[in-house]
Amino acid sequence: MIQSRAVQETDSRTRRAQLAVRIMLGGIVGYDIYSWYLAATTRAWQLVGVAGVVFLFGLAALASLRLIRRGRAEQGVALTIAAFCLTDFVIGALISGLGPALGVIAPVLSAAMAGYALTGRSAWRALAGAVIAGAAIAAVDLLGATALPYRLAVPSLQLFTPIIAAVLAVIYAVYLARRLADYSLRAKLLIGFLGVSLIPLTVLAAINLRSSQQALTDAANKTLLGVAGQTALSLDAFFDNTRGIVQTESQLPGIRQYLSQPAETRARSPLERELRNILQIWWLRDTRARTYLLLDATGKVVLSTSSLDLGQDLSQSAFFQQTMTTGQSYVSDVLFEPRAVEGDIYFSMVVRDANRNTLGVLVARYNAIALQDIVLKTNGLAGLDSFGVVFDENLLYLAHGTTPETVFKLVPPVTDEQLAKLQAAKRVPQIANYVYSSNLPAFARQLQNMEGLPYFTAEDASAGLNQAALIRIKTKPWTVAFFQPRSVFLAPVQAQTNATLTLAALIAVAVAAAALYGAQVLAMPLARLTATAEKVAGGDLAVQAVVGSADEIGVLARTFNSMTGRLNEMVMTLENRVAERTGQLQAAADIGRATASVRNLDELLPQALDLIRSRFGFYHASIFLVDEGSRTAVLRESTGTVGAQLKARGHKLAIGSQSLIGWVTANRQPRAALDVADDPFHFKNPLLPNTRSELAIPLMVGDRLLGALDVQSTEANAFGAGDIQVLQTLADQLSVAIENAALFQRTQASLSELSTLYQRLTGASWRSLLRGQSHETVYTAHAEHTGDTPLPMGRPLEVPLQLRDRTVGVIEIHGRPAAQWTSEERAALGTVAAQISAALESAALLEEAQRRRLREQLINEITSQMRATLNPNAVVHSGMRELGRALGATEVVVRLAGDEPSPSTATSAAEAAK
Repeated sequence: MIQSRAVQETDSRTRRAQLAVRIMLGGIVGYDIYSWYLAATTRAWQLVGVAGVVFLFGLAALASLRLIRRGRAEQGVALTIAAFCLTDFVIGALISGLGPALGVIAPVLSAAMAGYALTGRSAWRALAGAVIAGAAIAAVDLLGATALPYRLAVPSLQLFTPIIAAVLAVIYAVYLARRLADYSLRAKLLIGFLGVSLIPLTVLAAINLRSSQQALTDAANKTLLGVAGQTALSLDAFFDNTRGIVQTESQLPGIRQYLSQPAETRARSPLERELRNILQIWWLRDTRARTYLLLDATGKVVLSTSSLDLGQDLSQSAFFQQTMTTGQSYVSDVLFEPRAVEGDIYFSMVVRDANRNTLGVLVARYNAIALQDIVLKTNGLAGLDSFGVVFDENLLYLAHGTTPETVFKLVPPVTDEQLAKLQAAKRVPQIANYVYSSNLPAFARQLQNMEGLPYFTAEDASAGLNQAALIRIKTKPWTVAFFQPRSVFLAPVQAQTNATLTLAALIAVAVAAAALYGAQVLAMPLARLTATAEKVAGGDLAVQAVVGSADEIGVLARTFNSMTGRLNEMVMTLENRVAERTGQLQAAADIGRATASVRNLDELLPQALDLIRSRFGFYHASIFLVDEGSRTAVLRESTGTVGAQLKARGHKLAIGSQSLIGWVTANRQPRAALDVADDPFHFKNPLLPNTRSELAIPLMVGDRLLGALDVQSTEANAFGAGDIQVLQTLADQLSVAIENAALFQRTQASLSELSTLYQRLTGASWRSLLRGQSHETVYTAHAEHTGDTPLPMGRPLEVPLQLRDRTVGVIEIHGRPAAQWTSEERAALGTVAAQISAALESAALLEEAQRRRLREQLINEITSQMRATLNPNAVVHSGMRELGRALGATEVVVRLAGDEPSPSTATSAAEAAK
């Protein structure tokens, strides 16, 4: 029986050993396949070495399985652990950045295999060997930067290796958990040691690595963005300064005088020589300036620092047309002349005489390499190896801090059609066999997406993986990008991670012993406090942590309780303030909606004041309107019985008087008396004895003062900054409503007056049109029906003819009873009647206009005849004769009044006929 039990134990150990090696072998197969894939795609000998050593480890694992089948389980597992640690050591020596991770993976997986398949001293020996191997692997990575310069950085392996190790560790942990009850106390302590020390430290190291990388990346992003903004400001300053210089130079009196002269006068004149010397001085003053040009109003170059430019017609250039059109200074894009490798930037400014007449344009042409000079000065400002790059809107390199050979090349690939358009616009060089593109389509997409992603990781024309930040300059639609290699600003993280993981293996032993004891003592109070914190995070601010001791945990619990109490009080206060402010804003909106449709001031002002007083809870509210004639603010509306009394006695305050209303109407600014007893401008009204604080706000429409809104409260300090802001908004709405109501009333009065005058004119015209005419006209619809034929019997359909609001006639339609006409026919007849009425109205107005014209013509003729002579008798006879002839009178008599009766003067019809 004892022998049977020993056989069962041996068989169980053999099965466990086989399972442990097979799990490891499965992970190795996946890792080896991925390593061979990387080796085939990159063709790096380091990756070939990794794939080879992993393959050899697979062969060692197969050999271990053979040993286990032969009953040598401990030797087979020991061989697998030794081969695994050796493989990790070689991988760490070939690939940089994997040492810390492998230094932790080696003891963890080795301990898991030993704990599952080995017992006693064999497990302890395997664990000790794995810990030593892990420390050696970590040391290789720490020292490999100088001792092993051939190592290769493979970011994908840095990610893939921990994933494979984590999967294997989880699988081992599952099998270990199933057999945990059968382990000895020593094995349980071993598992506890690994669980309490290595796993948390590993997780902490991973989290620390990630958080540190993110923190350094964020810091680098902010620094890069700041330096990019500084570079953009430098470029803007260059454009603004140069533009300002050209603008100042264009105001030189000699230039105005020169352009004001005729071409034949200024040619070879002393002034021309003087200006040529001045342009030469300006050109020599700044080495970045290529030439200075002076163009007349037609766009012809009349002066230049280069004789090759004289006489050129630049009227079609963008800098000339833009400057002449806008009259403002202009900065061009980077433009390339034919066969020019370097681009130019044109700064132009219009030249005017004293009468603001345009005389010409002063142009300064600068070499675009000036942008490169500015960018080079910013290299290293964001940290080691950082540099700036400038792109135009077409993603053309305008400056590069480290690779100047890329300047004036496009980032993305370019088609022949696109290149032709850019060359036609002079936006790229026009040179045969020129390499126009850096062929970086992915980088171009990142640059085009700067609005959504100002930070990104990319490879530009310079080698290496860089972190970049983008910003646009203000002067031109150009982009400034600032780069820094990720390996530079992440170097501290890598060093910190290596040190952390190395030290983690050394302190794991001490931490394990302390963790076993401290778990029971510290975990439970911390767990309770954590549960309380989670409830607080969930929104239960009333929960309190249990204070079970006077140590740091107890102090933390009491501090936590105090913090949650203050947080609860703060949240409640904030909620009350938000609710109060929301109510005020809602009240202002309700008052605005309620008064928006009211067009009568007598209705608008009482309604607005009642709403203000009721919704805001004020003691008293009033509206004063300004009387410009008397320079006073007259009380137009006020609340309550006190308001009625004040209105009845015509209460008013002088503008600028010793009162809040006087001050506000004089200064046109709000004023609050938070304590009326201490405010010198408060007007103490005996009818309002309970006023403790007062606020007056001017009612303004644009720059025009309408009046003031006055509100009073029975509480001191009743008006805070937020209250004043809300009431100011309400006062602005009320001002617009008052102005609209006044305009509406004036408009209505004007419309009523115009309508009355129009009706009088139309009535007079209509009466004149009908004077002497028949009031009834019969029209027949059939030729055989004449006017003498009696109309059919029966009630006809009557359609009224209306001019404005009066009926001037009616249309009678016989032949069918009125009841048989449909609604559509009646509507059509109504339309016809309206058109007839409009035609009659137009005819009446036309006839009236013709009569007025004839009368005016008659008056003009009589006046002309009378002015033809200076003899009074001849004037009278001439006027009577023309008047009688025009009116068809038989006799016209004129009687002249005086001191003595004088005989009448008469003109007979016969004389009038002459």
